[in-house]
Amino acid sequence: MEGCRWYDSVHEGHRENLDEAIVHVKVMSAKGEKTHNDIGAESINPTGTNDRHADSTTKAQSTTKAVSEVTESPRNKEPGGKKPPYVVVTIRLLITVALVLSIFGVLKGYETKDALTRGEKYTFNTLMILFTTALGLNMTITYTKTVQLIREGLLYKPSPDGQEKWPFRQRPKFEKIGTLRHTLGFLKRELFENDDATGRASGVTVASSFILLYLLFNIGVAIAIALLGLTYSLEDGGIGRHQGIVGVVDTKHFYRNRIEREQAGEAVLERNIANSFADASLFETDKPSQSDSSISNSFDIEDFEDGWRYNFHESNLQDSSLSVLSNRFVKTSANCTTRRIQSYNDTTSTLSYYGESDEVQEFNVVVARTSTTYLSPLDRDGTSLVPCGNPRCGWLVVAEFKELEDYESARLYECWSTVGQMSPATLPEHNIPDNIAIIAATSLAHSGLGTQGPWVLSFYGQGFGWGERAEGNAEKMAKMISKASAGVFAMMDQANPRLGVPGMEPWRGVLLKVRWPRVIALLVLLGVLQMVIALPSIYVHKKYYPKCTSEGTNENNKPNFPSAGV
Repeated sequence: MEGCRWYDSVHEGHRENLDEAIVHVKVMSAKGEKTHNDIGAESINPTGTNDRHADSTTKAQSTTKAVSEVTESPRNKEPGGKKPPYVVVTIRLLITVALVLSIFGVLKGYETKDALTRGEKYTFNTLMILFTTALGLNMTITYTKTVQLIREGLLYKPSPDGQEKWPFRQRPKFEKIGTLRHTLGFLKRELFENDDATGRASGVTVASSFILLYLLFNIGVAIAIALLGLTYSLEDGGIGRHQGIVGVVDTKHFYRNRIEREQAGEAVLERNIANSFADASLFETDKPSQSDSSISNSFDIEDFEDGWRYNFHESNLQDSSLSVLSNRFVKTSANCTTRRIQSYNDTTSTLSYYGESDEVQEFNVVVARTSTTYLSPLDRDGTSLVPCGNPRCGWLVVAEFKELEDYESARLYECWSTVGQMSPATLPEHNIPDNIAIIAATSLAHSGLGTQGPWVLSFYGQGFGWGERAEGNAEKMAKMISKASAGVFAMMDQANPRLGVPGMEPWRGVLLKVRWPRVIALLVLLGVLQMVIALPSIYVHKKYYPKCTSEGTNENNKPNFPSAGV
């Protein structure tokens, strides 16, 4: 079966030959000579008696050949030729749907990640660029195909003035209208090469309309896709972990800040720093627990069983603000016994109290009779002079007074304060030395305000910080002492220098924020825009484009190529 859709498949050379042949036929008809149909039906006289028609016969044969080449082109045959344009437009619509769903899937998939790595961020950007570019190109191609559908419909749609044909549809290059380049070429030819004013006006109108719509459509698509890029943003996200070099706190000494290394190991200074850490922790340890914090001065001190527990942080050595809690922790605990105070002699600094069997016992220590005094006997290197069977245990004596000469409410507490081992400690850098543990355990006595023999002591006013009265409650006093010990390590984790060790290094990821109402609105708009131009063009093509018959004519019994107007 011959195909009717010769406009989309005609070759440039065939079209030019056909244009030239049709013009020649018009000239022959005007002179009263035989047309190519008449000549084609005759036999050429071999004796040369028809010489006066020889030239006309040759041109007529060229006309017949041109028409035959066009109508018999394999691309025009159906089936076996190209897919009808409306099928291509439908396929393009489906491709648009697939691309829209792909963009939606990429945004949804990456939005669910708390922290995108650098590689994931690059992959996301690449996918979005590919899909949005493909969407724009697909819609541009769809526009070109819809123009072809409308063009073919116009070729066969009856003229509004009742004429048999539109005046411009026989114009050279009209079958190329669709892409911007060919439409511009048709417009140029109409403006500068067409002498027919009426035909030129109609051709220019059609070409200009197609160019204007092409520009408006593609500008609109470009703006919509550009706006799509504004519907999401990549912001600082959560903190991820990967194998690398991680910063852990130096637990071998107490440092006042991260650069004071030259005085590390000086016993008195380290004790004073430990006490200042305990005091500073009063303002930090009450913060809410954060399981994955990037704030370097955040602390997690947990009330744990009969004591407290602190989880150490691990940080990025290049960016100290990237700090997360590790699974390494230290536990502190204390056990206290309450004694009643009998008297205190200021002259001899003798404190008398009742022992377990109410026998009177004495301490030669300095206490403040309107405050709470913490005392601990330590030797030079920080070792407790009163062993408790544990090298990480220290002995504390707490004298609690309410008012001067008020011995009725005064209490004495004997406490054993212990700091456990770091757990889990997989590297030597994770361990806390025993002497550091004892200093932390007895830190409330290390203010440096006074000493008496082996005793170190500190004074805290009533109701202020560690001066809160326990009112004879041994458990409350034990909790306060162990909390101070845990606070020392919380501040150590903040102030001490960092050591680089193998581990899971923290890094800051990227978080994808999507404004879904805008995304959905733009994607739906692009899909609707494509349907608005595609569906009417399919309707025009299906309604006005003639169907083929086995005789090579259309349903209106017209030949399957443009008539020359004869």
